[in-house]
Amino acid sequence: STQSTWDNQQSMKSYAIIPMLFFLQEVFLDEKELVVALITDVHLDLEYDPWMTSNNYCQPRGNRSNTLALYGRRGCDSPYSLYISGLEKMKEVKPNPDVILSVGDMITHEVPLEHTEVFNETIYKAVSYTHLTLPTILLVQISVVAVSLKK
Repeated sequence: STQSTWDNQQSMKSYAIIPMLFFLQEVFLDEKELVVALITDVHLDLEYDPWMTSNNYCQPRGNRSNTLALYGRRGCDSPYSLYISGLEKMKEVKPNPDVILSVGDMITHEVPLEHTEVFNETIYKAVSYTHLTLPTILLVQISVVAVSLKK
């Protein structure tokens, strides 16, 4: 079921994150407090079209909207502009985090698993811009893909 797939994915994230936080605590806490920026569930859509409706998940096909939605539209995955805006706000609040944890669900829902080039491009763009915006000594990208297999 979809719910059990989601639950398994969340559980796998927890198993990946908890040991990482204990490790980071050991490495950094001797000096000062540890400042961690957490990025999760972005669902970054590199093909997001701000003129498209949510009927086609804001993909560049189908019905056009009468309103421009540069930073996202309800029912669609996140455009790159929203991701950049979020990082800029993080930088404003805490300009120099010690660690950035990006813990998954970075890719849009609209990409089949076999399209690895889209996964790679999305992760590359997200990690590159994150590092440029929030220069840190450690950026950890944890990618978990949950697959539901049906007979």
